[in-house]
Amino acid sequence: MNIAHATHPSADPAPSSQGSGDPAADAVGWTLRMLEDLVETGMEMAQSRLRQELLYEQALRCQVEAGHFVARPASPEPAADDEAPDEDIPEPAGKQPRGEVGLTFQRLSRGIRLCLALHARIRQDRLELGEKLAAEQIKRANAARNEHRSQQKARVKRAIEQTIDAEGRERGIREDLLREMRERLDEHLRDEDLDEDLLNLPISEIIDRICIYLRVDPDWDMWKTEPWAQAEAAAQVPGSPYAEPPAAEMVPVETAEPAPATVAPRPQPATTGCDPPSGG
Repeated sequence: MNIAHATHPSADPAPSSQGSGDPAADAVGWTLRMLEDLVETGMEMAQSRLRQELLYEQALRCQVEAGHFVARPASPEPAADDEAPDEDIPEPAGKQPRGEVGLTFQRLSRGIRLCLALHARIRQDRLELGEKLAAEQIKRANAARNEHRSQQKARVKRAIEQTIDAEGRERGIREDLLREMRERLDEHLRDEDLDEDLLNLPISEIIDRICIYLRVDPDWDMWKTEPWAQAEAAAQVPGSPYAEPPAAEMVPVETAEPAPATVAPRPQPATTGCDPPSGG
């Protein structure tokens, strides 16, 4: 009679709850570790009982062969919740009813199976809960991204519509042409390629690109009190019309040493062959 070692519950790769900081996850991890310890203890006790059973069987068989049969202790009356002996394991010939050792081993085996089943159920519940929480987190992140994209698009549309209206008043553009420009703006805002730009680029850059596309000149002073313009100014976004230009560096002027005064050479009188030599 052999007993197969059960696979250790912790061998299955599962998210660890140690050090997670979540009280609920720590409690689940503690429960799983306690069940694992119970399984290990039960396995050790079952193996010990099994060795006792085998030794008793061996001693009993030797007595029977020697002609000194000693009756085996009768098994106590099983409780109502005890499992019946395994029917698929044939009893050896002449074997007496199971004694106290066999009954203890049977109860240990049942306790181990219950601990393993409970451990598997808790782990599965924790995995399903983790997947549910991760899905909800992803859903909230996507909703926040969509909300931010919609707000950015509304800001861009409002600013460019104001630019179109100002351009129409200044240049006297007909209303049908202004309506066509607004339709082109709406078509451009529906472009899927703009969705990522709304999340990653500053609003001033998107406004500038669309104004170039519509051939209108934005008046940046019109939006300098807007929250997004003030945010770009506070963050000093590179390329933003609201970012202050870097202060010019003061280059110290090196004081040059005055050049030494040069004395003009005294002119020498021209000499002729008739002039007497100078006396030096």
